[in-house]
Amino acid sequence: MRYDPVNNRLWMSSWFYHNIMYYDFDDDYFDNFSGKLYVPGSKRGKGKDAMYNYISYITVSPDGKYVYACDKKNHIIVMIDTKTTISPILAGIDGAPGYIDGNGLTTNVKFNSPSGICVNSQGNKIFVYDNDCIRVIEPKKDKCYTLYKIGEGLSSLVLDNKERYFYTCNVKIGKIIRIDIKTDLIENFTNGGNGDNYNFPEFKVNRKIAKFRGLDNLEITDDYLYICDTRSLQLKTLDLKSGNVSRLLGFSWWSGNYQPESFTGWAEITGFDYFGNKLIVSTGKQRMICKIYENGLKEDIARDISKEDIKDYKDGYKDESICLAPYRGVVVIYNREPWYFFKDKASIRGINLNTNYLKTFLGDPKIPGYLDGIGRNAKISEMPGQLAAYGKYIYLTEKEYNVIRRINISKWEIKTIIGKYKKMDDIDSCNRLKDCLIGLPSGIWIDPESNGELVYFWDNAYGKCKIIDIKRNIMRTVFKGGGNVNSIT
Repeated sequence: MRYDPVNNRLWMSSWFYHNIMYYDFDDDYFDNFSGKLYVPGSKRGKGKDAMYNYISYITVSPDGKYVYACDKKNHIIVMIDTKTTISPILAGIDGAPGYIDGNGLTTNVKFNSPSGICVNSQGNKIFVYDNDCIRVIEPKKDKCYTLYKIGEGLSSLVLDNKERYFYTCNVKIGKIIRIDIKTDLIENFTNGGNGDNYNFPEFKVNRKIAKFRGLDNLEITDDYLYICDTRSLQLKTLDLKSGNVSRLLGFSWWSGNYQPESFTGWAEITGFDYFGNKLIVSTGKQRMICKIYENGLKEDIARDISKEDIKDYKDGYKDESICLAPYRGVVVIYNREPWYFFKDKASIRGINLNTNYLKTFLGDPKIPGYLDGIGRNAKISEMPGQLAAYGKYIYLTEKEYNVIRRINISKWEIKTIIGKYKKMDDIDSCNRLKDCLIGLPSGIWIDPESNGELVYFWDNAYGKCKIIDIKRNIMRTVFKGGGNVNSIT
């Protein structure tokens, strides 16, 4: 990712989509700029007709005319014209890895999985991290040469505005490396190594003890080095004057039991609902249920993340309960007490929000299947599903089976109300629910003004919002919108 002040654009590359994108700040517009989405390859072309294979890092020429990109698995450096979108090879031989300096940038010079790139202020030198070295491309002189051998396992490369220092990062040891161009000194600019620093809420440490879990991308300004710490899910800043490292965005979910005064995010939120002035949240990768209070304080009420990676589930109070894969949940008054009912793999489980007691009510988390019935004898899909509730009923969408089922919590009985097991069809209107077919139902919502009789859901297979009228026993399409919708309200 690089900011281009000439065009006032933010340029981004994606190794997953094999493309280069941009966001134009003046037009408030985002688009794919170069590369055929999802399709790896090697093709010189214009705009979206070009093909790349794992675009790792990019930089922009000082005049804003070119984006330079490391086409990593094609072992080349490409230059994309920001006006015409044409993308010729700047250096390297397509598909031929190697380590050759000299003249002939496209006929002789070779690279091997380049993983970092930056350019000087004059635009006449492009610096590339490749073959454990910083190599220099001089386009006008049609030559490439090695400037420094700095070691293996590094990625990303930036040059400060005074052109005194290079910065790069080593993900394996969790350190930022600095190269002094004037003295040729190569040093660890941060020394904390792999890990994270938990001095909440300020989160500020000196660079000498700063830790990182997954250094991946650097950007630099006059005063700050910006650091993507991907495994900690954080964007950090390093003040180049004071040497202090601060967390700018994100919160590390590796912090276990530690309760910060402010809580800014998770790795994976899979569902939530309100209870008074609190949020009740399901977190998937951490396998936890949490309460979030108005002041930002977090309380873990099921499956403490500090426990070992246990593969079985367990009912009980918060210090002993274990979740496997908590998904969407709803707050319901049950037996005159508030409960958070949620899908946990192939089961519906609930937490008493007064006592923090976790109990499995329907199905078995480890035994998926399709069987209407009562309590633990019933079977549901282990795939993610959406829940909605009104009164004594909880509705469950099951994409895997193409059905919507309803749970009567007064006796914990589940019944299929629409759809047939693994059958799919697009029906705009149907006068008997038991005859209706649907496809990949996902988001679901109950109109509270209908006394629970109007249930909306998204038919993902056909990209339609549909409504179930429980009282009239019919289904009809409300509107067509598109696929890949996960939740509605």
